Amino acid sequence: MPIREYKGQRVVTLADIDRVHKRPEGTAKRNYWYNRKRFVEVEDMFTVEADSFRTAFGERSMDLRQQNNVILLTESGNLMVVKSLTDDLAWRVQTGSGSSDK
Repeated sequence: MPIREYKGQRVVTLADIDRVHKRPEGTAKRNYWYNRKRFVEVEDMFTVEADSFRTAFGERSMDLRQQNNVILLTESGNLMVVKSLTDDLAWRVQTGSGSSDK
């Protein structure tokens, strides 16, 4: 997964979470939107226009046809989305026990 920083914070996309957790495309997005009211802009996430995302992270970082805003999750936002997942990696992320398999 590429390391991305936005406004001084490390961020991930919802698609990044799906890939890392080997979830079907759209799983993290569904969980995010279901709990959207709990996320605080800048603290947990940023809403970025598609063109601004491409400018910040390079044209190859997303399909040029995409016009929808992109949700970038900060570390706390990532933890909030991952909290809704139940795989082994999600448990390790939530408990802070690292990412190596035991």
